[in-house]
Amino acid sequence: MSASYPVEPSSAPQRKLNLHLLLRSMGMLAALMLIVSACSGGISVTVSIGSTPVKTVAVTVPTATPVGTANPTSVAGGDLSWLKVYFTNPNPPDQQGTGIDRIVVPVLNAARKTIDVTSFDFTLPSVANALVSAKQRGVTVRVVLDLQQGVSQLKGSDSAGVQPFDALGTLQGAGITVVDGGHSSGLMHNKMIIIDGATLFMGSWNMSYNDTFRNNNNLLQITNPTLIANYQAKFNELFVAQ
Repeated sequence: MSASYPVEPSSAPQRKLNLHLLLRSMGMLAALMLIVSACSGGISVTVSIGSTPVKTVAVTVPTATPVGTANPTSVAGGDLSWLKVYFTNPNPPDQQGTGIDRIVVPVLNAARKTIDVTSFDFTLPSVANALVSAKQRGVTVRVVLDLQQGVSQLKGSDSAGVQPFDALGTLQGAGITVVDGGHSSGLMHNKMIIIDGATLFMGSWNMSYNDTFRNNNNLLQITNPTLIANYQAKFNELFVAQ
């Protein structure tokens, strides 16, 4: 669930900056744990804040038995070219034009056949407009949102200088099928984008203004076919269950 990120003065105590860095590091470690079942041995992953690579992190992954996922021989030698890691950079907040949506939108614009999306909050104009453009050029676009408790309208008061935007109405007006995955017994809290069955974006990032420009979030870009197949199966379950 996204929450409003407080604006901090430039003279904020160093401990607050350290907290931001700690949160990013924790997110990175959580992301790397997702691939333990898919590989073994030493690996290196390029980590980016926004769209700028900041470092290559060497990690030793203990040998593990995959649980119905990728065969470890598929990443022999520590080849993780199928994985990229991104983090939002909300300090200071409201740095429009520098968000990680700049990584996602070009891939959406290159889609040829299918785009499947799930998000709890969904208010980001750049992503919504890219989905509409994809629909208009013949791509099959399917979306699952939490319309019970998630947010799908961006208010002018919720952003810095951005016009109000009805993301849900924009999708539906373009003829895109939007399924309500929300239930009183639990949130639809998945965040994923699957493009042409070949690229997966997933992580903590809602496709919202707050999560892009005000909150600390992580995003993985994955091209491993076996991992994508698992997420595709989950999306199909969410989409047809309604």
